[in-house]
Amino acid sequence: MLDESRSGQELGENDFPFKDESWKGGVFSVDGAQVTGLATFLNGCSDSSAKELQLRLGKRFKKLTFVVGQGDLSKSVKDKVLVKVEANGRPITPKSVPFTTPTDFTVDATGVNGLTMTFQLDDNVQNCGMKGEVQTVVHKIIATK
Repeated sequence: MLDESRSGQELGENDFPFKDESWKGGVFSVDGAQVTGLATFLNGCSDSSAKELQLRLGKRFKKLTFVVGQGDLSKSVKDKVLVKVEANGRPITPKSVPFTTPTDFTVDATGVNGLTMTFQLDDNVQNCGMKGEVQTVVHKIIATK
């Protein structure tokens, strides 16, 4: 469970005990800028190829913010990353993130114990996943009370 002392601080790899093993923490290049966060590679357009990050907030926080971008190491610049968020199992409107547009997310975390972020290639893009894998980078992850 995320400790209340982490409120307002950027979260890192160790704050996500429930994550796919493919996620790595570090410094990544996104839209020409160096960012510190978590990254994985996506290569499929179905739910079965999705990658997850989970947080246990313990109903202690009011808001979670984060930025999702595609890393400059992505082989495909045409694919988009579909980001789905669930708070206590309640889905929040998904967003699709294009290659050159890091996208901000703000989630109401009031009363939320379990929060899941799911990432996959957006199958609404023609020839989804056919151009190679996409590096997905999540950064500026901050939970606030």
